[in-house]
Amino acid sequence: MKKPIYLTIAFFVVMFLYLAYPAYLIATHENTLTTGQVFRFKPQPVDPYDAFRGKYIVLSYQETNLPYPNAMETFDFNSKVYLEVNTDAQGFAKITNAYTHTPDFSNYIATNINYVDSNAIYYDLPFTRYYMNEDYALAAEKAYNDVLRLQNRNGSDSTTVAAYIDVRVKDGMAIIEELYLQNQPIMEYLKAIE
Repeated sequence: MKKPIYLTIAFFVVMFLYLAYPAYLIATHENTLTTGQVFRFKPQPVDPYDAFRGKYIVLSYQETNLPYPNAMETFDFNSKVYLEVNTDAQGFAKITNAYTHTPDFSNYIATNINYVDSNAIYYDLPFTRYYMNEDYALAAEKAYNDVLRLQNRNGSDSTTVAAYIDVRVKDGMAIIEELYLQNQPIMEYLKAIE
């Protein structure tokens, strides 16, 4: 018995969609990495140190809340929020506003709200892992935390930052481009201290 043509067409449509979605995700990430605006974020040490994390460095950021940004909008726990990213006087990323709707500019990050009180909204930035070659991941995470702890212990002025992350931002997406320690890409830093 011959299969009806609509089953064959349905099969090819499903296969096309099955392959098109991953291609779309890859294309969106690549577009953000090549055309997104670069913002430099200041990290902070992660406690406690865990030697079994794997092939990535866990990143934490100093800026995780924003004074209640706009009296005209209502922000709710676990709702979607669009964070406007700009650059401060030292060249580092600064979240300057939040919106409950998609803004009409491209330098924003889409994330969820963790907590809301009458004074501020609290959020997590959606890029908390820096993936790298597993042979270097544990050494990199140790170096990252050591450099940041040393800076925190010694204190720092606004012109010296021991570590930073360059993140490409475009239309809600935020993708880590590079992690720097002492103004060197992480792999160069690790090779220099070997």
